[in-house]
This record gives sequence, C-alpha cells and structure tokens, in this order.
Amino acid sequence: AAAAAIAPAAPATPGEIVFGQKFDDGTPSYPQGQLTWAFATKAYRFITIACGRRRGKTTFIKLNALDRMAAYTRGFYQAGYAAQSHNRASRMYEEMLLACGKAGMVKRYNDKGQDRFIVFLPVNKNAGGIINFWAGEREAHAGAHGEGLDDFWFDEAPLCPEEAWTSTFMPMLGD
Repeated sequence: AAAAAIAPAAPATPGEIVFGQKFDDGTPSYPQGQLTWAFATKAYRFITIACGRRRGKTTFIKLNALDRMAAYTRGFYQAGYAAQSHNRASRMYEEMLLACGKAGMVKRYNDKGQDRFIVFLPVNKNAGGIINFWAGEREAHAGAHGEGLDDFWFDEAPLCPEEAWTSTFMPMLGD
C-alpha cells in the first residue's frame, strides 16, 4: 500500500497526546530509527543518538519521557531535559506543557528563568512525576539543581560545554 500524504497533527483531544505529524489515515508518522531508539532505552542505561538533522530525535525525547514516566513504578518519577540554549529548553517545555495540558496530565508547572518544570498527575497507578527543563549554556547549567534523577535527556549535547555534563547533569543521575 502506498503511504498517505503527511498532514500536520490535529489538536489533541482529552487523553490524546500529539507530537509531530500524522498520516491522512490518522496513524503517527515516526522517522526511521525511533523504534530502534525506544528498544535501546529499555536495554541500556545510557544511549547516544547520533544522526543527521530532522531525524526525529527531539520528538523521540518527548515520547520517550512520557513512556518512561508511565512505566515507572518505584515512586515519584524525576527526570531532566537539557538543551544547548534557553530558547530550545523553553520551546521543549512549552510543547510538552501544551500537549500534556490538553491531555489532562499536568498537576502544576513553573517557568521562571532557569527554574522550569512540569509536575505530572499519576498515570498507570504510579505516583506521578516531574520533568525539569534546563539550558546547558555556559554558566546557565550551574543553576540546574536536583538529585536522584531517574532519566535525563541531553538534546544537542555537543553544542554545550563539557562541564555541563560532567559537573552538573551527570552527578544528578546517581545510582
């Protein structure tokens, strides 16, 4: 069967989260590689996705974060996301808040400078969770705080100073 034309994603209805695009028949369109990445996150503690532009890495992070939180059963889920700039971290925060807010998943949220987070309601009998959104820019990453993160996504890590990872984000992962 021929692939249908890709249309922009329709607005989310309650209980539905929409990121990216859908085919005309309503099925999601995932860039090649995203399923492999999803399986890798279940088998390995750390994965690195290195591929070209427009391959769906950032969209994958959104979906993976929600999947990991929904499957978490060891109490309150705590995760972090960092990007190379305040603008990119803020854009990810806004997209997650919009989509998850429409789906009725958000308990509370905050967007004040570097203190940017979304607290999620419990889902699938878990205790809920929080995802923090930080910038990895020089000096900005030092404002990130937290400990015992269950998951962490570093979007465009090579564009950030190395100490953002080694001094700030990696220690938050602990064991």
